[in-house]
Amino acid sequence: MNTTRRSLLGCTAALLLPLPALAERLFPKGTVRGQMTFMRGQEVALNGRRERLSPGAQVRDERNRMPTRGSLEGKTFTVNYLRDQSGVIRRVWLLSESEAKRAMPVDAATAKRQQEILQHMKSLYMN
Repeated sequence: MNTTRRSLLGCTAALLLPLPALAERLFPKGTVRGQMTFMRGQEVALNGRRERLSPGAQVRDERNRMPTRGSLEGKTFTVNYLRDQSGVIRRVWLLSESEAKRAMPVDAATAKRQQEILQHMKSLYMN
């Protein structure tokens, strides 16, 4: 009976392991979206412009794993990224197709300003 419980517990745990990968990832405030091509070492092309990743930069794939830089070399991804205080890229998230299709979240102040601009544009063209 003890062996049966362990087996059942093991099977249940194995089924639940992939669930975090299915959850929607949340990105910190200040995250920006772009196209990133990984080159040799810390070099990347971000939206066609050469840049460097910070020495301790974290790159996360679609499942939040940390792939090796060698496995990314020469490949282009839609990414979300953050810069450090000196302007160097310090965190990168490789986006899945569904994440890339979603609009970037905005804070309340930005959303309010966007709504004001939209209302203003409507008033210009509706009159």
